[in-house]
Amino acid sequence: EHNAGPEDLECLFDVFLDAIKDQKSLKDFSIKDSLTRKLSYSPAEPIISTKPKKVLILGSGGLSIGQAGEFDYSGSQAIKALREESIQTLLINPNIATVQTSKGMAD
Repeated sequence: EHNAGPEDLECLFDVFLDAIKDQKSLKDFSIKDSLTRKLSYSPAEPIISTKPKKVLILGSGGLSIGQAGEFDYSGSQAIKALREESIQTLLINPNIATVQTSKGMAD
């Protein structure tokens, strides 16, 4: 269901109204074609985006013992993924744990 509740397939009522209007005006109207148009999925034009050459990653800053360090993992994974795409990275204000496992992780 694309819409739950009373608006589910409300477009079928629109097809019915169009059929009644066209019958009164004696136009040639195909309910089958109208239903096919209303219920068919037609994908939108794909968005063509340009890939950035450089990305700035803002770090989490220094962490104290006992603080959560989720950025350490996500930050280092982001840097690795961007490197695979040949995108330069600049990491500012990092927690040292983000880059300590691999020297030269960020550009």
